[in-house]
Amino acid sequence: MKPTAVIMCALFALPVACLTAREDKAVGDVPRVTFVANDGFLLENGGAKVLVDAAFSSPSGRPSQEVLDDISFARGPFADIDLMLITHHHRDHVDPKVVAAHLQNNAHCRLIANTRTVDLLRKEDGFDRIRDRVHEVNLEPGTNRRMTVNGIDVGVLALIHSGQPRDGRIVPAEPMGHLAFVVDLAGAGFLHVGDAWLGDAVNKATLSAYPFDEAPVQFLFLNFFCRTPAERELIARTIKPSRIIAMHIAPADLAKELKEIHAAYPWAIVFRDSMEQRFFPNEIDFHNLTGDYLGQPPPGATPQVFSRGIVSTDLQEHGAPSFSPDGNEVFWLSNRKPGPDNESWIGAAVTMRREKGRWSAPFVPGFAQMFDAFSADGRRGYFHAPRPGAAQQPGPNTDLWFAEKQGDHWSEPKCLNLIARYPELRFAYSPTISRNGTLYFTAYAPGPLNDYGLYRSELVNGEYGKPELLPRNINLSPFLNWTPFIAPDESYLLFSSNRSTQPGDVGDLYISRRRADGSWTDPVSLGEPVNTDRQERFPKLSNDGKYLFFSRQTPDHDEDVFWVDAAAVPALRP
Repeated sequence: MKPTAVIMCALFALPVACLTAREDKAVGDVPRVTFVANDGFLLENGGAKVLVDAAFSSPSGRPSQEVLDDISFARGPFADIDLMLITHHHRDHVDPKVVAAHLQNNAHCRLIANTRTVDLLRKEDGFDRIRDRVHEVNLEPGTNRRMTVNGIDVGVLALIHSGQPRDGRIVPAEPMGHLAFVVDLAGAGFLHVGDAWLGDAVNKATLSAYPFDEAPVQFLFLNFFCRTPAERELIARTIKPSRIIAMHIAPADLAKELKEIHAAYPWAIVFRDSMEQRFFPNEIDFHNLTGDYLGQPPPGATPQVFSRGIVSTDLQEHGAPSFSPDGNEVFWLSNRKPGPDNESWIGAAVTMRREKGRWSAPFVPGFAQMFDAFSADGRRGYFHAPRPGAAQQPGPNTDLWFAEKQGDHWSEPKCLNLIARYPELRFAYSPTISRNGTLYFTAYAPGPLNDYGLYRSELVNGEYGKPELLPRNINLSPFLNWTPFIAPDESYLLFSSNRSTQPGDVGDLYISRRRADGSWTDPVSLGEPVNTDRQERFPKLSNDGKYLFFSRQTPDHDEDVFWVDAAAVPALRP
């Protein structure tokens, strides 16, 4: 099979006896990745250069002739390659003539490849002059070997090549000596899995058993079709890359594949042009990410961006994070902006889990929805989503749903059917729940008063009753009021509203307190420094009551998540 796309995965390296060392390597460079074509990448850090699956000339997404000449004659960016790696012998991964030419023109470079690839090289003129720099690896599927070549630590894993799609599923191919490489360049880890399908049982077991925790993984190069929930969890909880790079995408298929890739991996990087370069400073080490609230230093009286590079990224964060009551699971929602290929907005739920004190990397959960709120015992998560067959954006027929914790995973979601049982409601979203199970949410019931606003529904005998619109001092017409958060004891309600008198301010955060008779006080602004002349929304208090989370529009990232010490916000004090 020659798949049409591949995604980049993090590489891990373990030291072993040095075959050849080079002492002039610099340490501390910013890691750099250059896309050549197909699965081909040039990896650089600390003065070392590694070329993976880039020396090929098959018609499928091949490099330009100029790039091929530069590789063959070891010039330009390919003048001082330390190590060439080839995952398998297919023509869209290796051209033996180009590889042999490079090795003959770069006397320093060495090669690691499987037996079938080396057999192709043996047929080339001049092989005798390069044979001492060719490291042939012949491993049984499921095994690995560690080696150091030219001072570069490499883990070699024998995986099984992807199979052919058949009847909507991928049938694994026969073992063919397919290799994956775990490379350490001056502390930056890269994993390139070639065309291996991570859903294969052998590949899953091989990667799960590999000791990735012994060295951080930053970059994962991965096939585009590795998108199932099981594969996403394997990557996030075992490999834990801070970057996923999509590869093996045929140029003609790029626009078609982008949406599905970004739905599975919202932060995935997709290179578009041959020889495009990216630098990656300050990569996150998910293998050592510990502590409450993703190990972030607590904020003070001034709101701070929460978890830059993990939660708050260059995507648009559409909501504040929801932490489970035990603090070991978190969900949030990210939107990808329309790109140069005019792809539509993509909203993706993202989650992380803490196991044995360490957080996983972010991943998209199996049912691709974020929890807006958890029940008090953490056994249920609530969210909004379109009813079956409805449009995939908040609007008519969007209803409230829940999923239940089942061991280490969540059940299939179930709809509360508020819209079906109370047809005067057109949609309901942004649920928040009190300790006794009362739901508050945003909804729309068309009528003479245009009842768009905040609603409340009590749990009676295991079923939610008719939603009631909160009083007019909260749902103050003609202003919009949305994204509620209810206190566990229902003593106060936080929400966003555009009732501010500041010109151009489209949303601030407000608080209304519930009196003993069930009535509500007039809302009060949370004031500065929480509210600004930009939009603030999605208020949420942490489970321990210490921190206020919310989102704010920013000039550089459209919308980021912020947090602040709740005790420093006067309006939140009892």
